[in-house]
Amino acid sequence: MLTDKLISSILDNTEIKSCLYSSVGGNVSTSHGGGKTKSEHHWQLAILVFGDHPDYEKLITSAKADLKQRSAWATKVKNRLSS
Repeated sequence: MLTDKLISSILDNTEIKSCLYSSVGGNVSTSHGGGKTKSEHHWQLAILVFGDHPDYEKLITSAKADLKQRSAWATKVKNRLSS
């Protein structure tokens, strides 16, 4: 269920989709102010997938104020996408 929501969140958001799965050719340079990093998009996906889930909503809310927790959630999303 959550995996389906993760996939549909990527497909529904063209910005996230194009960053995580860029097409062949030049990519936007994040070091020159062009777009968000993949980690930022992984965090956005964590919010979209877990933000309104009854078991995870409070954890995501508390992670918004803590960079380490945001990073941990982004890593969980990244790992799920890699498997």
